[in-house]
Amino acid sequence: MDHEIARFIALLIPLALTGGAALIGLRMWLAHKARLQSSEDPAWLHELTGEMEALRGDVQTLRDAVLELHERVDFAERLLTRGETQPVRNRPGTTPG
Repeated sequence: MDHEIARFIALLIPLALTGGAALIGLRMWLAHKARLQSSEDPAWLHELTGEMEALRGDVQTLRDAVLELHERVDFAERLLTRGETQPVRNRPGTTPG
């Protein structure tokens, strides 16, 4: 009998957690839907628009950085294929090879 109760409780705990998570998700979705339908306070829309613009600026900054790194890699590859690199010697902090 005790094993049956323990087995029932072991089954009930995950079900309760899953159901609780589903209810929380449903509540969040309903709140989001109500906020989208609300026309009384569009301040959240302006806040969201500002955040999107900031993210666009960050993405553009990252694109510029990747483009600059790509150009540097292309330049280094061209130098290496031409054989125009010289070994680093007698520079402080390097060991002779």
